[in-house]
Amino acid sequence: MSQSRKRFWKRKAGMRRRQRAQVLVLALLVVILISSLALSYLYSSVSQGSVMERSYQSERAFFVGEAGIDAAVTDIRRGGTGVVSGDFAGGHYDVQVEVLFGTLPVIPGQGGSDDTWQGMGEDIELVVKLTSIGTLNENRVVIEPIVLGRSFNPEGAGEAQAAITASGDATVRGNITVDGRDHEGLFDREYTGHPHDEIAVVGDGVWGVSAGGDVTSAGNSEVGGLGIEPGGDSSVCEENRYWGNGVDDDGDGLVDEEAWDGIDNDGDGRIDEDTNSFPDTANLLLGLPRESLRMAAILAGAYFRDANEYHQWLMDNGGNVPGGIVVFLDLDYISPLDFGRDFNDEPSIVVVSNDQGTAVAKNIHGKLKGLLIVDNLLHINGDCKVLGAVYSFAGEAQLGGVGGGAAEVLYSSEVLDRLSSLDDIVILFAVSSHRIVAAPSS
Repeated sequence: MSQSRKRFWKRKAGMRRRQRAQVLVLALLVVILISSLALSYLYSSVSQGSVMERSYQSERAFFVGEAGIDAAVTDIRRGGTGVVSGDFAGGHYDVQVEVLFGTLPVIPGQGGSDDTWQGMGEDIELVVKLTSIGTLNENRVVIEPIVLGRSFNPEGAGEAQAAITASGDATVRGNITVDGRDHEGLFDREYTGHPHDEIAVVGDGVWGVSAGGDVTSAGNSEVGGLGIEPGGDSSVCEENRYWGNGVDDDGDGLVDEEAWDGIDNDGDGRIDEDTNSFPDTANLLLGLPRESLRMAAILAGAYFRDANEYHQWLMDNGGNVPGGIVVFLDLDYISPLDFGRDFNDEPSIVVVSNDQGTAVAKNIHGKLKGLLIVDNLLHINGDCKVLGAVYSFAGEAQLGGVGGGAAEVLYSSEVLDRLSSLDDIVILFAVSSHRIVAAPSS
């Protein structure tokens, strides 16, 4: 092969080597670029996941702090100081309390000073700032709400329309006397037998039985009211009651425009002032904010979710319901429901109700002076005497007196008026809606 041809093929081979090298370099650059993009995406994903995880853990820590607020408020309602700590959902809370107005433990009836606490109202009993620190997996959140304690008067206690009022049908049968005439003398004499022996009838009073549906009276039952002695006169019973009275109660030019539901239905800034429907909870009936009666019972040590606990408490109190308190039985069913062998000295409110409005109180025994409010009422036994009034929110109230003796439900404005004047038996604690996340950290 000639020398020139050798040089040609050598140059050709060199060009191929240079081309392969260029391709290799280019491929390497592409690999580096793709790897960089992948690493960048991976780093971004990890960073974003870390941020999301920190945010998630901080949110969980906030809920732990809120659990601390709930625990502190519950402690205050039960007569404690609100300084609590505990574990919740894998985290831990610590709550401190600064009293801005009032005292801890709560002293009912001590509000209304310090210029009615900066214009917030005479019924302010307590103002405290809670500081709850929620900690979870090294995440820390501080929440600082203001808690108000307020007194409320059970305004509706003295406004009973009947000795027994039911939202649905009412059946009265057996050995029971229901007397809507007005009775007094309950605080001057001990009532041990028939009302005419110790208690004077002083006025026409109200209906014997008032119902949103039909009223049935049968057997040996006797119903009186509106100045008529107990007997078989159906004119003392009110059937298919429409709660509206056809009167412009609030002077706004409209009649019976409000539902009795705790809401300003007509937009005039007032609540339940011209009602046209039966209230469906005990708090609404008495003109109280939501949860007031439950909270009052908790403060009185008379809140029960178990029937056996209630009856044990009754025995611990001498076998009778104490006077001047709210008793709240938050359960589905109780039978028997006993008030004790003797009347309470001051009138009390007894509520049998659950969140679903389906609680059943069956076979009522004993003596009660005050107001009995139940979801469903079945059978007032022969030894039962109620002085004041009875309300039932049930679709049907069975009011038959069963067993020996003769049951009695006697209306008394004296009892109910004294009950409605007990403005220190109901305390509501409301946590302010404005909660400050003071120091989130990780």
